[in-house]
Amino acid sequence: MSSRARVLVVDDEPDVLGVVNAILASAGLHIVTAPSAEHALGILQQQEDFALVLSDVRMGSGLSGPQFVGKVKQLCPSTAVALMSGEAGHERIDPQIAFIQKPFRARALIATIEQLLARHRELSARNRTNVEETERLVTELQAEIHLEEEVNRKIMKSLAAKPAGEDV
Repeated sequence: MSSRARVLVVDDEPDVLGVVNAILASAGLHIVTAPSAEHALGILQQQEDFALVLSDVRMGSGLSGPQFVGKVKQLCPSTAVALMSGEAGHERIDPQIAFIQKPFRARALIATIEQLLARHRELSARNRTNVEETERLVTELQAEIHLEEEVNRKIMKSLAAKPAGEDV
């Protein structure tokens, strides 16, 4: 992986955090770990520049993975999210959220994360293009409005200067 994308990994099992951290760091990613959804939300509130948040579905206490992901989407809407679980059936939680089944092989995890980050980069680039185009259109509309206002002022001034009853 060429970029040093920042990934927040959330799991209440320290061994899983350690393994995922080691795998993804070996792929050149900058990894930050959190032992709970609540701790991860604190990190996200201080540092919103994560490309991806990867969370376990079931954590011991507090928010579940899907609840946490919902909060991440509200707090950092441009951050990609994925869930992982060792239990079957969770892959159908939300088809819009990537799912990684545990246990996983290092190469498979890296490949999945690379795909998610590539998609994130693509969407971010599209978003930047859309923002730039929107800003350009707003500038054009403001110029047109200004021109129309100027024309209307001149017409009003012209009307005010004409004697009553005279056609414009």
